[in-house]
Amino acid sequence: MTKVIENFGTTKGAIVGLGMYGDGVGSVHQEVHDGDTVNVRVFGNLAIRLLALDTPEISYIFPANKSITFKHINHQDWQDFLADPFAQIDQKLFDQGLLGYLDPKFSSKSALNHHRHSKQAKDVFVNLISGDMEEQQLDKKDFRFFLAFSFEIMDRYGRFLCYVNRNQKSKPRPDSYNERLLALGAGSPYFIWPNINPWRTQKGKTQAVLEPNSANTIAESDTKLRKARQAVKKARSDKIGIYEMQDPLTLEPFELRFLARGIPPRRHLIDLSTNDDRILKPSDYHTISNPEDRLWIPTEYIPLFEKKGWSVG
Repeated sequence: MTKVIENFGTTKGAIVGLGMYGDGVGSVHQEVHDGDTVNVRVFGNLAIRLLALDTPEISYIFPANKSITFKHINHQDWQDFLADPFAQIDQKLFDQGLLGYLDPKFSSKSALNHHRHSKQAKDVFVNLISGDMEEQQLDKKDFRFFLAFSFEIMDRYGRFLCYVNRNQKSKPRPDSYNERLLALGAGSPYFIWPNINPWRTQKGKTQAVLEPNSANTIAESDTKLRKARQAVKKARSDKIGIYEMQDPLTLEPFELRFLARGIPPRRHLIDLSTNDDRILKPSDYHTISNPEDRLWIPTEYIPLFEKKGWSVG
C-alpha cells in the first residue's frame, strides 16, 4: 500500500486504473457501481468513494432480522419499506421535527424514484469516464485515474476516500469527477469536515477548525468551495439530474442509509450560509434547506469546535 499512496507536492495521491472484471480489465460500465463509486486496480481491486458528493444508492443493506443482505433499491422489499419505514423502525429514537420533515417523502414510489436516479447517476459517471478515455485516446488497460486524498484516506468499508480525476501530465486538468458530477446534478453535495477545501489543506485537524462566526465568509472566499456550491445552485435552478422538474429525487442518499440502519443521523452541522457560532445537532440538518450550505462535522471532532468557542445545540 505504501507504493500506491505517494506524495505529489503537498497532496497525497495515487495513480490507478479501471478495476478487474473476471479475468480482464472491466469496462467503464462494469466498474462504475453508482454515481459516486468506481472500482479501480492497483495490485488488486479497490473501491473509491468520491468525497463531497452523495449519489442515490443502487443497492444497500436491507434492514431485516439483523442479516447483512444487499438488495437493489427497486426490489419489492425496498418499495414496501420506504412506503412506511416507521412501521419497522422505532420512531421514538427520532426527533419529532425530523419525523415531520421526513413523513411527506414516503410513498409506494419512493424506492423506484431513488433507484431511477441512482441509475441515472451511474450513467453520468460512466459517460464522463468514457469521454475522458476517448479524448485521451486510451483503452481500458491504459487509462489511469489520479486520486487526491484528504485527512481520512479510507472509510470503514475499505474504500479510498478521495477526489478523482483522469491522470494526465499536462495542465490544467479538467475539474475532478466529484465536481463534474455535482455540476451535472448527479448527486447531492456532501461536505464533510475536514475533507473539503479549504480545511483539507491544513497541516492538522486542530489547525483546520474554523473560527466561530466565519463559516459563510470562508465558504464564499475559498475558490473551490464557492465554485462547488455555485454549481449545485445552478443544477437546481436548471432542474437537471436529481433536481429535475417532473420527478426530482425524493429521499437524499444519506436519509435512505440512516433509515435502513434504523437510527437518526449522527453528524452535526454548521450552516455555511451564515456567520454564527452555532453547531446544529444531527437531527436538525433539514433546517438548512440547501444541501450545499451543510457542513457536516463528525461527532468525534465536536470537542475541538467547542474548545474553539462554538456553541453546540
